[in-house]
Amino acid sequence: MTGVGTAPNHDVTFTLTTGGFVEIFKADAAGQGLTFLTSSGSLGVGGPYSVSLGAAVTTNNVVAATVTDGTNNTSAFSNTVIVP
Repeated sequence: MTGVGTAPNHDVTFTLTTGGFVEIFKADAAGQGLTFLTSSGSLGVGGPYSVSLGAAVTTNNVVAATVTDGTNNTSAFSNTVIVP
């Protein structure tokens, strides 16, 4: 996952190794989801995909994501990204 863009259109871009819904969170110091921000619609394997975080974040916030597949299995949190 990478952060792209500048305020007010902060975006994160990512690829998926499994299809599903991506949920993006503000992350705590350990890189775990602290505050839910947004989710994508159903996405297939591949990408790159981009999700706008808009005004939900500010520059230098740290975000992480999970993906939940069609059988409701949720991944570990992604690497964290600093919002540009």
